[in-house]
Amino acid sequence: MSRIPTWIEKQKVLFPEHGRIDAEKLFGLFHICFEQECYQDALEYALGSKNDQAILKIKTKAIELGDAFMLNQIVLGGYTVTDQEWESTKQTAQQNQQNHFARLCEKHLSPQSVHPSS
Repeated sequence: MSRIPTWIEKQKVLFPEHGRIDAEKLFGLFHICFEQECYQDALEYALGSKNDQAILKIKTKAIELGDAFMLNQIVLGGYTVTDQEWESTKQTAQQNQQNHFARLCEKHLSPQSVHPSS
């Protein structure tokens, strides 16, 4: 098992001095972090690598966890999150009593798809 990079190491990989991001290395770091359940780090490496497979995997995990913050980061990274994905995340967040995440999901839902909170 490989180790998760320190914060300083992560910054050097995500923002290299020479300006060229090594997408393959980031994708590898994504897998290390994902397998060790360090999902926020995994998300940063997925976004940095611009690897659709990694983005889909971390998006699926965010929905499963009800983590609207990670979904919001995916949107800010230029990727799409559908109303259905926001709604699923909202429901999970509500079940987990993560009201802040549920409210964040509400903000992203289009007006015609918003359902009253349970």
